[in-house]
Amino acid sequence: MAKVAEKLFVLKQHSEALLQRLYTIKNELGDNDLKPDIMKSTLPVDMKKMFAKLLKDAPHIAIDELEKVQGFDWALNNMTTLFNQVHPIYLTFKELLQWTEHAQQTILEMSTNANIDFLQDVNFLTCYDYLQMLVGYVKLILLLNRIKDKELIVCLLNLSYLKLNGQAEPNIQRVWQLFKDFADPIPRFQEKWFTIQDQIGKALIALIPAFERGTFGGLNVKRPLEMLSEPDRIPFPAVDETYLYLNCYQDIVEWVAIIYACCPDALARAPEKQIRMTPVVVSKKKDKDAPLRCYEILLQRVLANNLVIPLYGDEVYNIHDPFKEYVMIKKFGDLKKEKKSLKELAEIAAEKCHDYHKELRNYLRLQLKSLLNMMKDQPGLLGPKFNLVLAAISMARNEIMWYFHHNGYVPKSAQKKFKEVKETLISEMIYLMDEMMYVCVQHRDVIRKYSLKIIRGLYYNKARQLIEEHKAKLELAKVTGIMESIMSDIQNSEDFEAMRLNWKRVESFLSGYQFKQTLPEMTLLFNTMTKIVVFSKHVDGLYDELVEKGSLKQLYFYRADVDKIFSEGLIGSKSQPLYSTAFIRILNTYADNIHPQLNPSLRNRIGQQSVQFAEQMLGQLVDRIRKGLDLLNSSHGYRMLTHQIGGDVAAQTILRRYGKNKQYIEEPAVPGVESHFENNSINDMRDLERNVTQLLYSLSRYDEIVVYDNVFYPVEYLRTVLEEYIAEYIKRIATTIDLTAKEMKNDALTPKFISPSELLSELHSFMSSLKIIEQCVNINTEELVLNSFLDNFVHLNYVDSPFGVVQTTEPANLISIYSQWFTDLVSDPQKYKTLFHPNRQTFISTANTPIQSYNVENYLDYNELKAFITLTGPYGFRALNQSLLDEIYVRSEKIREVLSQANNALKDIESKLYDEKFVLDKKVRQTLVPLETLMPLLIQLGGILEFRQCLQSALQSSVRRNAPAIYDVIDSAYEQYSRNYYGDGKFLPIDALATDCGFSDVDHPLRLKLSPLVDRSQVWEVLPLAFAALTILNTTWKEKDSVYDVNLEGWYNNTHLSITAFHRLIQAVHSVKSNKIAELEKDYKRFAEFAAMILLHMNGTKGYEKQYDTCCIFLDRTVKTSKHLDISFFEEILPYPLIRTTYVKTFEPHQFEEYVEPQQPTTQPGAATAQTEETH
Repeated sequence: MAKVAEKLFVLKQHSEALLQRLYTIKNELGDNDLKPDIMKSTLPVDMKKMFAKLLKDAPHIAIDELEKVQGFDWALNNMTTLFNQVHPIYLTFKELLQWTEHAQQTILEMSTNANIDFLQDVNFLTCYDYLQMLVGYVKLILLLNRIKDKELIVCLLNLSYLKLNGQAEPNIQRVWQLFKDFADPIPRFQEKWFTIQDQIGKALIALIPAFERGTFGGLNVKRPLEMLSEPDRIPFPAVDETYLYLNCYQDIVEWVAIIYACCPDALARAPEKQIRMTPVVVSKKKDKDAPLRCYEILLQRVLANNLVIPLYGDEVYNIHDPFKEYVMIKKFGDLKKEKKSLKELAEIAAEKCHDYHKELRNYLRLQLKSLLNMMKDQPGLLGPKFNLVLAAISMARNEIMWYFHHNGYVPKSAQKKFKEVKETLISEMIYLMDEMMYVCVQHRDVIRKYSLKIIRGLYYNKARQLIEEHKAKLELAKVTGIMESIMSDIQNSEDFEAMRLNWKRVESFLSGYQFKQTLPEMTLLFNTMTKIVVFSKHVDGLYDELVEKGSLKQLYFYRADVDKIFSEGLIGSKSQPLYSTAFIRILNTYADNIHPQLNPSLRNRIGQQSVQFAEQMLGQLVDRIRKGLDLLNSSHGYRMLTHQIGGDVAAQTILRRYGKNKQYIEEPAVPGVESHFENNSINDMRDLERNVTQLLYSLSRYDEIVVYDNVFYPVEYLRTVLEEYIAEYIKRIATTIDLTAKEMKNDALTPKFISPSELLSELHSFMSSLKIIEQCVNINTEELVLNSFLDNFVHLNYVDSPFGVVQTTEPANLISIYSQWFTDLVSDPQKYKTLFHPNRQTFISTANTPIQSYNVENYLDYNELKAFITLTGPYGFRALNQSLLDEIYVRSEKIREVLSQANNALKDIESKLYDEKFVLDKKVRQTLVPLETLMPLLIQLGGILEFRQCLQSALQSSVRRNAPAIYDVIDSAYEQYSRNYYGDGKFLPIDALATDCGFSDVDHPLRLKLSPLVDRSQVWEVLPLAFAALTILNTTWKEKDSVYDVNLEGWYNNTHLSITAFHRLIQAVHSVKSNKIAELEKDYKRFAEFAAMILLHMNGTKGYEKQYDTCCIFLDRTVKTSKHLDISFFEEILPYPLIRTTYVKTFEPHQFEEYVEPQQPTTQPGAATAQTEETH
């Protein structure tokens, strides 16, 4: 045997390695950082003259003349480095030379000596290897010609070799001749292959059935990739030769395009059996009755549906150019009349080939999806149907690569008619391919066992029978021994590599020489052995088959296009985002473009690039999810219609129905017919929600993604990003800084918070958007939000330590900022000119409130406090309460100092109250000057206590609603004993639980906070006297806001807050100092007596006329709001007619007036509304 099979195998493998190396050389020589140092533009010496001299004398070196040229000295000093840099490149050129010589020798041997007849339906394996070798030959030369500086590299190698070894490199002349011979490659191949045109013509004619089955029309009519079109044949194995042809369909297209360009005379051949079909282009000069040639049957259809064919990587070759060359200029044979038809084919390809392949991709995508669902549901079908699956994967891979090869390529000759079609479903095809390959690998045992069984069963018996039938012919050819070895390997071995190579030897031997005449008689044996070879690869080379037919590693060369498609797909329509992670998966194949032994450093560099691409893509994907969540949580998402159903929309609707002045009431927006629908915003929101959902599903498809030497865990990466995102979001929405506050009357830079209800609404919307994540990805978003809440809304300074340690160095966070801000706001109404409204039980802004960037009622209203408690729970109350208690302590300490200063004066006044000569004159007032600061302190204290009371009510309502079972149990236990005002130890645990549930009857925190001020201090016994004596001081009542307002049921200067402070303070003092309620009642009687006597002395005394009525109401309300004093005791001392007169004067003018709410200031800076005198 002539070892033709071995030569074809080695040449094919070696050509692939040479293509890789030539492509690498081309890129390195085009990169200034990677090319040899002597060729770099940054070199300090100009080498142009030296290079010109070398190329002029090439391939010889005129060393004497060269020494005089500029740059030679630098080259001489760096000759070793130069040799080491250009020698590997030259070795590639030399190996290419050797390859071409061996290839040409093999071609001559197979065409003359062996004279093999290539029949696609008979000796398929030999024919495939031979045609692949021819195409590889042409590709190598075409790629070689794209290396611009190859001649200079050879000259530099020869120079360095000469200087280092004293003689020229022995093969330099042959390499230079290779460059010269193939300077114009296609005409050169036409000359070299002229003798094999007849043989090639027969081989290509035999491709007609194979080519027809891979066209879109053939797939659509015959439906070889559809299993459900013939349900009764689903269990049968896919052994038809159609699947062999589909597996190598792209190779067939390249054979037709390239080999016909190099063997143009073969195009004029016509098949023996006339084929009826409509050519793509009909030449007017062609005889209509003449049989169709290969030109019409094959070439026209290839040229009409393709612009380029791939060489290697992103290097492509325009297949229309060589045909224009030999038809329009050289005018070969019968094709000289086809000048116009070739030009028309180029225009058709530019205009329609993208549409054709898009339809083909859509068809393949649907078939892949159907196959994937079928194989996932019934993996047992993978055994008999693996050839079908492999063909589908191969066709899909070819079409994906076709798109990238043609994407952005615009032919110069047909620019006007060029039509480019953007593909939006590439990501789905990649995903389906990747998933199908994964299913095949997952169930590889099914495929392996079935293939092994069918080889050793059906095909072994059939082959054995056919060998017996043709025994005489095989003996004549002296191949019986090798055939027995083949049959033995089939039956006994599971490594079929040797068996396959042996059969290729036999097939190539029997296809030529004197035995080819018997080839038609042994067609059945050849076909049977071909199927055995195909199935044997499923046994010992399944993974290699999947990589060969389905690997998308060459997308590395189109990484910019891939990145663009990936980025556009993240926000794409339909199902594009659903398959985004498929692009990340294929990054693991990029390093396979470089053989690990040929160039390990380049392979490692590509692998590291792939890892970086994976990080970038994963970051882009997660960042898009973050942006989608932001949009869903904005006015473009779930809160799109909030302004139409919130705020005062409901009130406006009621006023329009029942109000009198309807013309002054604005028409609210009606949900459902608003402008949002005009702008299609509702559908945009739904598209956005679908986009985020698809991205999340895409991210959760794979538990891990391996890229080179790294493993990515997409869900864990998303979890990490979400933790940061949630923390940033909560911190961002909770507080911002109002920079305009410096321009207001308040000089401090005030933190401006959104109201608790707005914050709660935002968080509800935010949680709704996060719920999408839970539906798609196995991530507990509530846990992430809770962790962020703990970071921002829990402060260790306010947490009880189990070890009794008090934390004081914890840095500020949101809850501490909130606590400080709320405390500052409610603890000094005089500072901010706010008013505590007794009816609304909240602070409101007034006309004089200096900070106009917000209205305090928007933060301190009962509903806002309920929202705050809902956000923070009992802990929020406790944290805020501790901050409030600190302020209470500070003001209580100041009150104690005031009482200490006025102690003697108050006791002196008390002792003289029943003295008829006692008069509340200026001298008495002078003694009470220290009390002038008491009223502001009590008002501040009262504001804090009222706010605590409202906060406790909100807490009670929240616990009752959110934890009714716990609330009922604690409420029942709390009612089982009398109120523990004095801190009985056995009831303290229940009291603590009651406090956390919002019960405010017993205030142990206040009692414990004030105990250091009250213990061993006797000054507090004059507190009742001091509070009553406040009526004597005219400084407290001289302002116009100190007049009692009937509609408000209080004073506009917040005097009513002092009443609250007095009650709570005296109760707290007594709960510390005594455990008897009688002592508290005694102090209240002391207050009532002192107050009544003061009023009696004020009545008729000069100087008290203006404040008398207000003081009467003030003291009367104090008495009536006490829980520990009978009002009859007060009335026994103070004649009722005095009080009645005051109430008549105060209330009668307003008896028939309609209540008017005090006008509130606008929220815009500088737009405060002034209250009218009538309101006061």
